[in-house]
Amino acid sequence: SYVIFTRSNYNDAKLERSDDQTNYLRMYVSFKQGPSWSDPVELFPNAGKYNMGHPAVSSDGTYMVFVSDMPGGYGQTDLYLSKLEGGSWSKPMNLGSEINTTGDEMFPVLRMLNGVEVLTFSSSGHGSTGGLDVFMAAKSMGGFAQVRQYGSPINSTADDFGLAFDSTGNWGVLSSNRYGDGSTDYLYKVEVVPPVFDATVTVIDKNSGDVLSNATAVSYTH
Repeated sequence: SYVIFTRSNYNDAKLERSDDQTNYLRMYVSFKQGPSWSDPVELFPNAGKYNMGHPAVSSDGTYMVFVSDMPGGYGQTDLYLSKLEGGSWSKPMNLGSEINTTGDEMFPVLRMLNGVEVLTFSSSGHGSTGGLDVFMAAKSMGGFAQVRQYGSPINSTADDFGLAFDSTGNWGVLSSNRYGDGSTDYLYKVEVVPPVFDATVTVIDKNSGDVLSNATAVSYTH
C-alpha cells in the first residue's frame, strides 16, 4: 500500500526555493514497509514554477486527479489527471473545459457510486452560488462529464468545499465558512437522506428517438 500527499518542496532536510525565492507545493509518495513508511519520493520531479497538490486516487488505484496552477490551464487552478503506467505516473493531462473553468477548481475526491466512479470537486465557476460550490461529474471515456451541482443545503452563498463521504456513502464531511465571520472554515457532518419516491426511467436514443429497452440507468445523485 502507499500514500500520496502534498508537501512543501522539502528535500534532504532543505526547503527548496526557486530563483524567485518561492517554495512550491509538490506531491510525494511513500510506501508501507511493515510498521513504518518509506522515505517520500517526489512524484513529478523537476516540475516548473507552479504548485501541485490535493491528490485523489481512483478506487482501483490506476489513476489520480489533482490540482495545479501550471501554465496552460483554463483558470487560476485546474484539475489534472495522471495514470499509473508501469510503476510511474504519466504526464498530467488537463481534464478540459468540461470540468475546468476560468475560476478555481479544487479539492477533488473520487469514489464509486452505484458502479460508476464519481469525481466530487469544488469550483468558483459552473454558475456557483457562492465563492466555491461543490459539484460532481461521472467518469466517462477519457475523463469526466455531466457536471452537476450538489445544490442546497450542501452549497450556500459562502465557500463550500472538500466534500467526502465514508465507505457506506451514508454520511460525509463538508468544509464551509457559511457561519461566523465568513472567513473561518468549519467542518460539518452531512447525512444522506434516502429518496421518498420511486421513479420510472425511459431511455431514448438521442439520434433516432427509439426506446432502448435493454438500457441500464445509473444514478449518482449524491
